[in-house]
Amino acid sequence: MKLFFFVVLNLFPLLSVAQTFQILRKPIPCSSFEIMVDLLQNEHKEKLIWQSKSSTGTTIIFMMNEQKGNWTIVETNGEMACALAEGENKENIKLPVKPLTS
Repeated sequence: MKLFFFVVLNLFPLLSVAQTFQILRKPIPCSSFEIMVDLLQNEHKEKLIWQSKSSTGTTIIFMMNEQKGNWTIVETNGEMACALAEGENKENIKLPVKPLTS
């Protein structure tokens, strides 16, 4: 019986943590890499600020128009590119990061 309670008490925190994540589905605009970069550079006047390889082997790119503050995060495999997030009115923050409020 002690073993049962030991197992239950040690698994309970894992179960509660596992339930905090959800798989969300949202529409993500994708196109060829060339079209995406052309759109961001020429229409939105965004420049490459940062890029790095992801753990899955894709490249994550952060582009921004520093004058207007609009930005885009793109994930690409070199052929296709998807805009994962975009925004405007950049805000320089210091760590620790706190959630932004509307």
